[in-house]
Amino acid sequence: MIQAPHLLSGIFRPHRLFLDEAVEEGDLNRILMAGINSPSAMNKQPWHFSVVTNQDVMQQIADGMGKGMPPMPGPDSPDKASKKARNELMEAVVSLGFPEGLGNEIAKHLGSPKAISRMVSYLQYVKPNTAELIVDEMLAIRSEIDVWREKKASEEANARYNEMLNYGLDPNED
Repeated sequence: MIQAPHLLSGIFRPHRLFLDEAVEEGDLNRILMAGINSPSAMNKQPWHFSVVTNQDVMQQIADGMGKGMPPMPGPDSPDKASKKARNELMEAVVSLGFPEGLGNEIAKHLGSPKAISRMVSYLQYVKPNTAELIVDEMLAIRSEIDVWREKKASEEANARYNEMLNYGLDPNED
């Protein structure tokens, strides 16, 4: 049996200990270049990076984190679709000879039953032989979910902007 959960621990390790020192510009540039040149699904690299150095802006961002987007249903969600998708993922991962822990981590990071079902289809039809291939597909699926969410947010902002153009700023104005 292949031991693979350590792959995800390096990728998704949370960092909560920060120094009160600014990151040197050279280090910051190397970090950004690593992110910019990271692989993505179909090499689309759909990400955007913003560097914030103003402490007030950083505090505003920290204060606003998590307020706008409802949480995705995770593997512990009580709904039947989530449990069914998670069980199918576990079966697919274990049937390929990987530990159940890898399946748990993938389910946790994918979240929605639809994303998990997509991963199950990949596992059943491609039958990847390394944990790296499985993690890479999981990252590609997450990337596409993030792009979809960004598109939906953009469409919503566009609709509000068009409404403002068509009806003005004050809906009570005659």
